[in-house]
Amino acid sequence: MEDWQKNNYSDEEKNFIFPFIKAKNCKRFFIENGSHYIFVDAIKTEEELKKYPKIYERLLKHKEKLNERYMPKNKNWWNWATIRNLKLFKSSLDQPKIFVPCTDRSLKARYSYTSDKYFGSGDVLIIINKNGLKEDLKYILAWLNSSPINEWYRVKGSHSGHRIRYTQSYVSQIPLKLIDWNNQEEVSTYNNILLEVNKIIEGKSNPEAEKRIDELFKELIK
Repeated sequence: MEDWQKNNYSDEEKNFIFPFIKAKNCKRFFIENGSHYIFVDAIKTEEELKKYPKIYERLLKHKEKLNERYMPKNKNWWNWATIRNLKLFKSSLDQPKIFVPCTDRSLKARYSYTSDKYFGSGDVLIIINKNGLKEDLKYILAWLNSSPINEWYRVKGSHSGHRIRYTQSYVSQIPLKLIDWNNQEEVSTYNNILLEVNKIIEGKSNPEAEKRIDELFKELIK
């Protein structure tokens, strides 16, 4: 659902429309656009759903296809088939986060950063800084998108045919170079990495900045 379509709904109905990131929105380092989806799982009966006429009308057009899905017996036809990490998404809405497609054919990883309020669809994995790391999430972003980690994951990570699978289990095993905050050279390199990441995010891509990030990581882990 595009933003202009969302504006066609009443304020009451907009409470059931949420911003989501899908795999197609994930670019390297940054998010491109986003989508709005209707989420009315809290509504228990069809009569109650009819109180939101535009939402009901939109969903009703797809009722036949929605009924063709494999659904648990306690689910209604307007429910989502699966809801992953909803609690985590809600608790992290106001936090910076990284999304990455769960399955990807791209030769380079597409870890994508945003500080905007987005949920994640079922085809992306979310990463947040919940362990109190001093390192900025943008540093983690750069590390995950770096050439050494890209090569590491293609050997150690999960694969399905020619696709790379990014799962919580495998991504959590990626080694992370933490900064020695008492080492001024490391701190300086860290700050330069953040500068380059900001250039990429603000400019919506910057191949030269990506090359400099790889060089900076070489300095950091030598």
